[in-house]
Amino acid sequence: IDKELKPGAQYVYLATSRYPLGEVRGAKVWWGYASKPEMAASLRSDASGLNLKKIQVIPIDLPEKIKRFSMPEMTVLCGSTEKTIGKNQYLELSINDC
Repeated sequence: IDKELKPGAQYVYLATSRYPLGEVRGAKVWWGYASKPEMAASLRSDASGLNLKKIQVIPIDLPEKIKRFSMPEMTVLCGSTEKTIGKNQYLELSINDC
């Protein structure tokens, strides 16, 4: 395990989904343990059949609430802070003006 990662820590990986027209329609959040978060997010997205043009990985120590993420495209993704996600599960996010 990468020394920079805390043993037992849970990290959130945020990947943006880009569609043919370049429109960002949504994103999925996957969290788990990995020495290379960007690789974990990439492999997970490929397994789900998504076509990801851009992947942004944001490590967050849980149980800190999932908050708003400001993407380079100025898109704001807002996730529900009430929903609980388990290992290897996705949390669906919708794009809203929060």
